[in-house]
Amino acid sequence: MSVYDEFINNISPQEWEYFAEDVLAYIGFIILEGPASGQDGGKDLIVQKDNDIFIVSCKHYSKDIGTSIENNIVDRIMEHNANGFIGFYSTYITESFKNRLQGISQQYKIITYNRMNIAQIIPDLSSTITQKYGRKPSGNSYVLNTDEDDYRPLNCLKCGKDILMPIFIRESMAMLHKDENDIYHYLYGCKECINSLSEEGWVEIYQALHSEQLISWNNMVDEDTKGKKVSNSFYRNKSEFDSKIAQRMFPRNMGTWI
Repeated sequence: MSVYDEFINNISPQEWEYFAEDVLAYIGFIILEGPASGQDGGKDLIVQKDNDIFIVSCKHYSKDIGTSIENNIVDRIMEHNANGFIGFYSTYITESFKNRLQGISQQYKIITYNRMNIAQIIPDLSSTITQKYGRKPSGNSYVLNTDEDDYRPLNCLKCGKDILMPIFIRESMAMLHKDENDIYHYLYGCKECINSLSEEGWVEIYQALHSEQLISWNNMVDEDTKGKKVSNSFYRNKSEFDSKIAQRMFPRNMGTWI
């Protein structure tokens, strides 16, 4: 079992076409025609890479894809003035279908993506892509890595709002502030509450939910304050931020900040 099986299984067949569009765009294909409802003329998308134009067939099935499911590929390629075919499948292809594609590949460019090589792409996708698909934790697009009874809010240092609530995450930040006495303060809260202060560095809460970005932010904070004066609340605030934001951190294998 792959760690991505549940994610893939929870994508609906209709969502699968849009997921294919996002993945193919990420790996360098130009989307000429995206998914649409109704009859699709034997293709789900039309994409281009370099001088090659591909029709894309997206299948989200529980069984492997064979010749009874994918047929008339050459006719479909010709109908859309393409010179290639991409199969984007949530499972695998049968041996007979593989042999059929090998025969077609003498004349046309053939690419297939199956469950295994799609799973290899997922960790590199932006989390803004992976959040769009499948089952959303707790009815929203942000994970909760602890039981609800054990959850501890991260309250804005000025207004007291819980900035880890999904409705506030994109409106909040952490900041390194240096006051008029050259003392450094570690602050976090709603942007409207603290962004009027001068800053020596900042990170958005949504950005900090990605482990590589939180590590980068903490490294910057450590470097910028080395040998400098810090406020009495500096390390308390930093510890509070680091421990509580972990409750909403995205899994490392489900996408990156960029």
